[in-house]
Amino acid sequence: MSFLTISSAGVHIGRRTGPGTGLVIRCLALCKLEETALSVNADPVAADVTLEQIHRLRAAFTPVEGASQVIHGDLGGNVLVSDDGGPVVIDWPPYFRPPGFALAVAVGDAVRWEDVPVAFIDAWRDVADWYQLLARALVYRLATAGIQQQDGRANLSPEEHAATSEPAVALVLDRLFGRQR
Repeated sequence: MSFLTISSAGVHIGRRTGPGTGLVIRCLALCKLEETALSVNADPVAADVTLEQIHRLRAAFTPVEGASQVIHGDLGGNVLVSDDGGPVVIDWPPYFRPPGFALAVAVGDAVRWEDVPVAFIDAWRDVADWYQLLARALVYRLATAGIQQQDGRANLSPEEHAATSEPAVALVLDRLFGRQR
């Protein structure tokens, strides 16, 4: 995961932009997922067990204060190692979000799919709005799974996916509500 941290920082430092920059991103399915993750007004589509997790996380949303900039929306699995040992970031899905969101997606994925201990989530607690960003990252991935469940493209059943996601969901909610595990 150190390459993800280095890559996230290297890619996102100095990339700030703002309104009027001319950057236009066409809004397809990924924009709908992003809207679901970042707004309590969007209606996610998913199996009941997945919706329950999404609703629990969204109930804990509070405003995020971090400045938005263009970030890589899917670092996990998209950082390679160059011949000289440095990180190389590939497959750029651009989003306009606080830079911590990129890391939150990668950490959430690592905990849920790469056998990384759930306590690993706390390693970045000094990132601004960390647990809020992580809640949104988890909703983003849960909403993705929900669409795959509805389309019959999911690799796991809704119950299997929920069981895999629950330790991260529970820890993030514990942190947001000030509970220790």
